Amino acid sequence: MPKIGVCKSDFGRRLRLARLRRGLTQAELASLVGLKQSLISKYETGTRTPEFSLVQQLAAVLNVPVSYFSGEVGLPESIPQARRIPLFGKVPAGDWSEASPSDAYTYFDLESLVRHADYALIVEGDSMYPNIKPGDIVLVQSTPDFIHGEVVIVRSHTGEVSLKRVVKQAGTHLLKPDNPQYSSLSPLNSTILGTVVALIRRKP
Repeated sequence: MPKIGVCKSDFGRRLRLARLRRGLTQAELASLVGLKQSLISKYETGTRTPEFSLVQQLAAVLNVPVSYFSGEVGLPESIPQARRIPLFGKVPAGDWSEASPSDAYTYFDLESLVRHADYALIVEGDSMYPNIKPGDIVLVQSTPDFIHGEVVIVRSHTGEVSLKRVVKQAGTHLLKPDNPQYSSLSPLNSTILGTVVALIRRKP
């Protein structure tokens, strides 16, 4: 994976400025991107630099362009108001199963990352592996509409919920897993609750 083209000390200074501008502690920023606070501290002190994929995530959370971290642009004059996306609970990525509610709501300030998400869910099961892994967080737009190839949240007629990819095959739609070890599910008597518009993978 490529790393951003900026010296460690300058990246750390810019990260700290953007974090403080957002009114976040190191621990709060770490929680938003799924890291330990100690790693954010190392980034800010210049002892480590993140992979480019994490730089993109940091930029989204801090509401700055990625080019800010490479020194091409400065901090924006104003930081737009982020919309809070609730994390409701868990959704199975396997056969039909009841979705489990979250013990307490968690919110993501991710307006700059994805503007059309209405809520988030934690993925359980590995039927969508390797594209979607257990523990990933999917951001969902509430809509009954979908197109071929999209990943959707679907509810069966008995109220059970699953995460699958919709594919058109032989004139009908199937709910297919990405993991070939699992079988497709029938969408008959089911309701599309929403489509996945973004994914957050937290670092271990």
